Amino acid sequence: MFYFAKINTHKNTSDLFDIFYSRNFIPTITKPTRITHSSATLIDNIYVKGNTNFKMISGILTCNISHHLPIFTFTTRKRKHEDRAPLQFKCRKPILTI
Repeated sequence: MFYFAKINTHKNTSDLFDIFYSRNFIPTITKPTRITHSSATLIDNIYVKGNTNFKMISGILTCNISHHLPIFTFTTRKRKHEDRAPLQFKCRKPILTI
C-alpha cells in the first residue's frame, strides 16, 4: 500500500501523483524517507515507467548520517522460461600468505 499521507488533503501532492500515474509512472518508494520526532514524510522518490518486462526491488536504508534516509531501486530484466539458465558466479581464488 502506498504511503502518501497528504495525497487526499494536499492538492499539489495529489496533482503530482495523478500526473505521474496517468503517464504510467509508478513510485518504487512508498514509505517515509524523512523521519523526525514530530513527523514522517515521503520526500525522496524514485518513479519508474510501468513495464512488466522488469523485476524491481526497492528499499530504504536506515542510517543516522542524514535527515533523509538513503533509497535505492534495482531492476532486472525478466527472462523467458526457455532462457533460464542457472546463475554462475565467478571469483578469483584468494591468495594465501603466511
